[in-house]
Amino acid sequence: MPTNLYDIEQAVSRVEDAVERSSTTSLAFWTYAGYMLFSLLVTLSLIHLIPGDLWHSRLRYFIQYNVNPNRVRYDNVFVGKQPHDCDFLAAPIGEKYCEYKPVVATTRWATSTTGVPIVSYAGGPWNQFTPYTGAFVPLQPMVVAVVVSWQKEGV
Repeated sequence: MPTNLYDIEQAVSRVEDAVERSSTTSLAFWTYAGYMLFSLLVTLSLIHLIPGDLWHSRLRYFIQYNVNPNRVRYDNVFVGKQPHDCDFLAAPIGEKYCEYKPVVATTRWATSTTGVPIVSYAGGPWNQFTPYTGAFVPLQPMVVAVVVSWQKEGV
């Protein structure tokens, strides 16, 4: 128990210092939390907006299907433009209850056990074919082209 005026002033000063430190710490916490929340919202927005185009890129399918590793170009990968008529903000604005799914079709070459070049389109049966001049047809099946189109699903 303070007994004189000086002790009371010291106690009040310590209480004021503690309150000021507490409010500064609280302000720093909420500023940090605000930055984190803002960063999270920006990241979620980017994750929602970007991946469709990036995920279904020519480079991705070139790597995934190992398209003709003898040619280090991906001009044999064709990705159609994804339609946007199912998007929420497309006219008329609102939920359309539909979406587009990618449909991937590959063209594979190989040499049959009798030494004849064969080809398979979109996972179909193998047929004989005449390759273009200078084309390398391997013994094992090799993807030489990938075509990605879009199929509407839903209403």
